[in-house]
Amino acid sequence: KMELKDKLEQYDIKHFSASQLNIPLNLWWFKYVKLTSEERKKIEFGVPATSGTAIHDALDLSLQNVNPNSFEYDQETIDLIFDEIGNVIDSHIPVDENDKVKMIGCKEHAPQTAQNMLDATINVLKERRGDDFKQTKHKTFLKGNFEQQILWQPKGLVVPIIGYADMLVNNPKTIIEYKTLQPRLGAVKKDGNRGFSVASIPVSPRITYLEQITVYWEAMNREYYPIIIVGNKNKAKVFHPENCEDMSLGNLEMYSRSMIKKAKLRQSLLMLDDPISVLDTPDFVGDFYWNLGKELEDKAKELWLK
Repeated sequence: KMELKDKLEQYDIKHFSASQLNIPLNLWWFKYVKLTSEERKKIEFGVPATSGTAIHDALDLSLQNVNPNSFEYDQETIDLIFDEIGNVIDSHIPVDENDKVKMIGCKEHAPQTAQNMLDATINVLKERRGDDFKQTKHKTFLKGNFEQQILWQPKGLVVPIIGYADMLVNNPKTIIEYKTLQPRLGAVKKDGNRGFSVASIPVSPRITYLEQITVYWEAMNREYYPIIIVGNKNKAKVFHPENCEDMSLGNLEMYSRSMIKKAKLRQSLLMLDDPISVLDTPDFVGDFYWNLGKELEDKAKELWLK
């Protein structure tokens, strides 16, 4: 009988990630076992994903123009960086009519969302610093502070869980995860145009955000203070263990166990002769997770609805 590590090799599964573990099991199996990496590149994304990524990239770049000692920056430089987000959104290929309209809203909201999140980042880093803070010789935050790949190898998993930390600061040890809330489509107005509403920031971070930052916290040996910053056009809200019960040590440990369990479940699934028999049939109409584009949806339907 094939060993688990042979199965993982056969499907070219070298690692898990928080986002892989947080999609439904049937979708994970379809994406990572049934599709090749070339086919996965065909998965269609709506503009909120494009906009979110563009805001992340702009935040990385803007912080590389901020002094890590005084937190001073030149507003004109930052404005230029944030204006560039609109060009990225313009280059998005809409998946449908609604997505095309949403591009307008995302473009309107993005620069201010990015500015709110930059301000929140600076405020929380200032707060985290004690009086005994040692000045750094660097004039700005460095490229290495952003999108660093980190790796967690829990017992019982054959491959690690990896992630890319949005921002890692070593002094004081801090890990920051950014989440953007994109505008929602409003009702059709009298003139036929659609307005946009601001998606409100939740009272506590979504469970998927909490589980994702837990992976990073574990990967850094639980030594880095976890922070989640959620932003929209109106404001950015900072969540961390001192202001958010859901990020207490006990809760982080619980999410940690939950992520290991999900990874083990995926390992077990690979060992079955007929995985599809234990997986739920996808709701291709109602479940937004399965909006993969016609070609891939048809391929999935052949597997389940044959």
